[in-house]
Amino acid sequence: MNNPYKALIVDDEPSAREILEKMLEAYPEIRVIGKEPAVDKAIKTIITYHPDIVFVDIEMPEKNGIELVKEIRNLNLSPTVIFVTAYNEYAVQAIKLAAFDYILKPIDPDDLHACILRFMAEKSQSTLSQKLEILIRELDQTHKLKFNIRTGFFMIEPNEILYFMADGSYTDIVLCDEKMETISQSIGRLEEILPEQFFRINRSVIVNLTFLRRIDRLKKECILTGNGKEYIFPIPSRYIKSLDDRRR
Repeated sequence: MNNPYKALIVDDEPSAREILEKMLEAYPEIRVIGKEPAVDKAIKTIITYHPDIVFVDIEMPEKNGIELVKEIRNLNLSPTVIFVTAYNEYAVQAIKLAAFDYILKPIDPDDLHACILRFMAEKSQSTLSQKLEILIRELDQTHKLKFNIRTGFFMIEPNEILYFMADGSYTDIVLCDEKMETISQSIGRLEEILPEQFFRINRSVIVNLTFLRRIDRLKKECILTGNGKEYIFPIPSRYIKSLDDRRR
């Protein structure tokens, strides 16, 4: 193809950017013209190079993928936007309803292939504003997390949660108001569906990184602050490394 479509990758994780770029090498129709770690840098690249397609992570520091799409719209630009995300199942449902395309992390080659085929077939750039409006409306309804309990279920804002602690096949949720809920989901299942602000620090505990204060590498401790208190948990070296890799 003489003029391949220009693609931009936006993700705060270096490894994620490299992996996707490598996978896109299998598609001569697509040429990666940039890889950016943050929204502000991505906007400058979009203004300069006018990519046809933007692969963007949702959860990023400072500004997220939704805010990137808002800025693109405000600039009257309309590349095809594909979300690449490990976001929870409720937000993914909102993305579906808004008709944005998406790929779940870790990226499956078959999912990427199907996504590229849809882009090639449609290349629809005329409805970005409408899609964004639908997405924002749906996210407003779905940003709460839903958990099953013995008597039914409850819904809660992510930032009301300090941490999760395994209790056999159940899990205790410790909330910012010092209350606790016991849910009928295992810690392993929670790790799969929680948004990226949560991180599993050992076999039994998932913490809300919003409240992370310090990681002590020597003592192998993870320290949260909330309710005017400190919460200290053990964190093995391999989990510290995983957290380091994720937050670079």
